[in-house]
Amino acid sequence: FMNPESVSSTTTSSTIPKTLEFRITSEQCDILQYQLTAVNFALNQLAFIVFLFVVYSIINSIYPIET
Repeated sequence: FMNPESVSSTTTSSTIPKTLEFRITSEQCDILQYQLTAVNFALNQLAFIVFLFVVYSIINSIYPIET
């Protein structure tokens, strides 16, 4: 754990103007949008797989596969 005095001193010493932190180039914005699209696609795929598994398990509980 860090002691609270060191944490507070580091935060007060680095008083950077907030406008500098949130300025990104259009290329960075395109990369961010691409990454968000990829993450969204992966999450949609995962949700679809989970949905299929739930439907399969419900159907399997109603009509069990006979071996």
